[in-house]
Amino acid sequence: MRSRFDLPEWTSYAAVAAGLVLTLVVAHFVCAAVLGCLERSDPDHATDRVDGYRGAGAIIGALERLITFGAVVAGAPAAIAAFLLVKTAARFGEASTDHRFAERFIIGTALSVGIAAVMACVVRWFVGLQAVVPR
Repeated sequence: MRSRFDLPEWTSYAAVAAGLVLTLVVAHFVCAAVLGCLERSDPDHATDRVDGYRGAGAIIGALERLITFGAVVAGAPAAIAAFLLVKTAARFGEASTDHRFAERFIIGTALSVGIAAVMACVVRWFVGLQAVVPR
């Protein structure tokens, strides 16, 4: 895998690794900031979730970004759809009855997947891979 800029091959692997780390870190802080703003905008309805594991949302978000980044870099965007289907099916009951949760779920997922996909596209461009086009 040669870089677009005629750099040594190792730079392509370094670009993928750096892009992944940057994606995980940047998206975590952006999602936390945006979702935190939602919580602060309506403190009477802040989500004090006691029925799940502490920090599970952050882990799920990181896995979501990892899968999205990997799928786009590998040229397999269908893997993103499969993961989002499983994630949505797991939360359907709660999202269908709690509109605030549904909005938070959609905003968080869209931010997370969007940032990871954009970063993966930048990495694909840098390493000289063609755009991912569904067939």
